[in-house]
Amino acid sequence: MIIADITRAYQKTEGQFVRLFHQRLSFTGSRGAVVMYDRQRRALIIPPEVGTIVVNDLASAYEIAAAIREQAILPTLRNSPQEPIEIFSFHRPVIELSATLPDGHRAQTLHWSHLREGGVLQDPPAEKRSMAINHVPVPEKANTAVLEILSQHPLGLGITALREFLVARHPDLAKSAGGPPVKSILMPMRERGLISVEPPEDVNPWIRLVASSANLNTTQPETMAPPAAPADAPKAEMHLPATEPEVRDGVAVGKEIEKEKKKRRLKQLHDHLAKNHFGPFSDDRSSFFNEIERLVAEKRHSAMKLLRKAARKVVEDRKLPFPWSGVEEFLFNLFDRRRVLLDCEGTARSPKDLASAAFPITHTIENWRDLLEMEMVLRLAEVDGRIHRRELDRLAFLFFPQLDDEAAYDRLDHLLAIAASENRARFVDDTLVVSPSSSNAVAAIKVLPPTDTEAMHASPAA
Repeated sequence: MIIADITRAYQKTEGQFVRLFHQRLSFTGSRGAVVMYDRQRRALIIPPEVGTIVVNDLASAYEIAAAIREQAILPTLRNSPQEPIEIFSFHRPVIELSATLPDGHRAQTLHWSHLREGGVLQDPPAEKRSMAINHVPVPEKANTAVLEILSQHPLGLGITALREFLVARHPDLAKSAGGPPVKSILMPMRERGLISVEPPEDVNPWIRLVASSANLNTTQPETMAPPAAPADAPKAEMHLPATEPEVRDGVAVGKEIEKEKKKRRLKQLHDHLAKNHFGPFSDDRSSFFNEIERLVAEKRHSAMKLLRKAARKVVEDRKLPFPWSGVEEFLFNLFDRRRVLLDCEGTARSPKDLASAAFPITHTIENWRDLLEMEMVLRLAEVDGRIHRRELDRLAFLFFPQLDDEAAYDRLDHLLAIAASENRARFVDDTLVVSPSSSNAVAAIKVLPPTDTEAMHASPAA
C-alpha cells in the first residue's frame, strides 16, 4: 500500500508528485491512494483504480495525518497486516505517524525527497540531511561575523534577526546549505563571555554583545557601520538584510530577483500589521503572552492594567528597542478584537472598556493563544485583501520565524483550520477571504447583562 499526500505541494506541481507516485506503484506492484485537498481533486485526473482521501481545503496538517491514519493505515493493518505501507508527505505530523502505530507494523513514512525518478527510494539530498545534524563544526568566520553584527546593533537582536544578518554575510552558513544551527554558534560564545543570551532556554532569545567583548579585534573592522543610536531604534521593524540582486554582465540573476520580490512582499505584509498597530512582534510575542499568563494567575488585575503591566515588564526586562506604549497598543487592539480574558464570573473583558476596570481577570478562554494568533492572521488578510494560497509559506515565516519551515507552516495550518471551523475564513479563487463577522469577535464562557457603558462597546452579533 502506497499513500501519496500531495496536500503540501505547490499549485501546479501536484501532477509531478502524482507521476512519481505512479512510478513507485509500477516499481513495487503495490496498490495506492492519493491524499488531496478538495480543490486539487477538481484539478487532477486520478485513475479509478487508485484510491483517494479528500480533505477540506483548510484542513490542518494534524487533521490530514488523522485522516490518513483512520482511512488508510489502520484498515490496512487490520485487513492485511503483512502488507507493507509507504506514505510520502511534506507534513511533519504525517511523517511522524509511524511512531504512533502499534508494535510490529510494516509502515514507513517518508519525506517526498526520498522518492526519485523511476519510483526508486534513496537518501534525501544533503541539504535535507543537514537539518537533522546537531553537531556541525562552527567556522571561525561565524564567530567573527556575530561579533561584528552585534557591534552594529548595541541594543541587541532577536536570534531570528541575527540569523538573517549572518546568512546575508555568509550564505554557506544557512541551514539549507548545511550550516550549523545558530544556537550552536552562540552558546560557546556565551560560555566564553562574549555575548549574552537571554533567556537562554527561550526559542527566540535576545542576543547582545557584552561590554568586555565590544573592543575585541575582528576581521575587516573598517567595514563596520557606526552603532545606531537608541533613539533611532524602530518602533517595530522586521529585520531583513538589505541585499542587492546578484548581477552578472549587467543582468540580474532570476533567482535573486525572485528572492527580492518575496522579501519585498514579506515586508509589505509586515508593514500592514505594524501600521494598523496589530503586531506582529514575531520575535517577542511569546514573551508578552507568557507574562500575561503569569499576571492572570495572580487574579488581581483588570484587563487594562494586566496588559499594561505585561507590556512594560517585557520591554524593560528584555531591553527591547521599541517603546512599551507601542506594545500596549498592539495588545489592547488584539485582546479587544478577541476577548479571551475572563473575570471570576466567566465574563469576557476588553482592555478598552472602562467598565471592565473594576473586574479582576482570573482566567482565560481555552486555547487563547491560538485564538489571538488566528485573529492576527485574519486581520492581515482583511487589510491586505489579496493573500494567495501560494503565499502561505511567507505568511508562516512572518508570524513564526523562530520555527523551522515545516513547523511554521503546520502552525499556520492549525490557525486557518480554527478560522474555518468558526466560519471566519475561506479560500475564494485561492485568495484568503475573511467573513464580515470577523471584526470584534468576542468569545466568552458566560456573559453578564451589560452595563450602560458596556452596551456602548458591545460587539455585533456573529
